[in-house]
Amino acid sequence: MDRFDVVEAYFAYLSDYHSGQGSIEYKRLSKILSYYKPSPLFKGYESLSDESKEIYISLAIKETEKQFCKQDEYKQLGLDFSQIFWSLVNLYDGLDFSDCEDDELIIDVRLRVYACESTNDYGYELKWGNSQFDTDHRGFWGFSSVNDEESQESLLGIASELLNGCLANFFDATIN
Repeated sequence: MDRFDVVEAYFAYLSDYHSGQGSIEYKRLSKILSYYKPSPLFKGYESLSDESKEIYISLAIKETEKQFCKQDEYKQLGLDFSQIFWSLVNLYDGLDFSDCEDDELIIDVRLRVYACESTNDYGYELKWGNSQFDTDHRGFWGFSSVNDEESQESLLGIASELLNGCLANFFDATIN
């Protein structure tokens, strides 16, 4: 990994994750642009080298975790977004899309957060495929789907969507 990989990853990350011209991230992006000029063919994450993608994903995970940590439900459940994300990546890498019907290369994925009976902690599991085969319906669920062309960047969004679904169900359960 060289400096170019680091600068390029930060450029792509800050371009995607700044929160407006007054933000710290935008100031950092402007500073980078004082010494780095991306190619006119640069298309963000998909243009990055493998090393730059690793840096980008690491930065994006930290930012996403920081956003989730602001939510009381997330703190109560004691979950680790990074673990959920990497579990989804590992699950995705093992999926077989050849069994998909109707030429739609899409598989449903679900995140279930549940109370551990032996402790006061919460655990999670990822499930995929037809939800009719889920036998344990307890806990808080988030739902999404993946296709056969997901990148780690898009899986980051899917992991966030799954976790947000669980947190919304947890919130609903605690106020009822």
